[in-house]
Amino acid sequence: MYKTPINKLPLIIISAILLGAILPVTVRGNSDAGTPAASGDSLSYNDRRRYDYFFIEAIRKQNAGDYAAAFDLLNHCLEIKPDAAEAYYARASYFSEMQNDSLALRDIEKAATLSPGNDTYQERVAQYYIGSGNYDKAITAYENLFEHHKDRSDVLNILVQLYNQKKDYKNMLGAIERIEQIEGSSDELTLAKMNVYEMKGDTKMAEKTLRSLTETHPNDAIYKVMYGNWLLQKGKKEEAYGMLSAALKDDPDNEAAQSSMYDYYRSAGQDSLAIIARDGILMNRKTSSTTKISMLNQLIKESESAGGDSTTILALLDKVITSDKPDADNADARGKGNDESPSPLGNDVAARILDGSE
Repeated sequence: MYKTPINKLPLIIISAILLGAILPVTVRGNSDAGTPAASGDSLSYNDRRRYDYFFIEAIRKQNAGDYAAAFDLLNHCLEIKPDAAEAYYARASYFSEMQNDSLALRDIEKAATLSPGNDTYQERVAQYYIGSGNYDKAITAYENLFEHHKDRSDVLNILVQLYNQKKDYKNMLGAIERIEQIEGSSDELTLAKMNVYEMKGDTKMAEKTLRSLTETHPNDAIYKVMYGNWLLQKGKKEEAYGMLSAALKDDPDNEAAQSSMYDYYRSAGQDSLAIIARDGILMNRKTSSTTKISMLNQLIKESESAGGDSTTILALLDKVITSDKPDADNADARGKGNDESPSPLGNDVAARILDGSE
């Protein structure tokens, strides 16, 4: 079963955390000794003093390394005050150290139930639930935590993941919308909603959401490319071509748009136009080496799968490296016979070809 992070810490460090997170209210500065430490606390003044004494003594014993005595003192604290959330939480770490996860979880659940407004308790019990795969209870714990802290988008992000585990797309969308209420709308959140619609199988809403990004950013080619790729995947080739053409009109040197148009021509069976698009990417000095290497590697894989030889790829590689040279001279394309260092692009792809031919 999942171990909470607390059992990975030395107990002396845990005690320092406990002092801040679970110290009884009277010890933390309640000057009115006759007033109960917390709402609903029915302890008498003397019992409250006894409880505080034994709890602090348990922490002191823990710091001194006398863990057995500390554990016994915590048990005694719970005999005095059976609804002491901080004592249950402190004792849970001992059960974890003893590899008794069921009792550790029971104590953490008890602490979380007794003190629903304590973030530490709520998050710890939720982490236990996630570790054990009990996503329903983890969701309940994090929803309860969010109810007390409506500004915590980090909690909502966890809930999005948990609802995803349950394939609960309706609540996934609801959690994302709650994040938008806190952080405001953003392209990232819009794309997240689009992905949820895709998982949900709601193609109409997925397209509407993605199209809204192209309308919100009419001069940003990247969203047109994303929309064009989506249309291509859905078999809407004419619409995809129009969107990709618009992206290239906005930004002729956009590598993503160029690569997507190359994919379009191939999917449409327009091989001659695909070759022109391919060479336009590979022979363009503005194209990054990463993009060129990626495309050449793809061509190598396809050539090997088709049983072709390497001469065609080598010839193409020569052309690419030659076009990359500032003076575009007629020196050997792989860097031989001149004073220049071999092209990193040539080395990387040529090595791939040689490896494949062995």
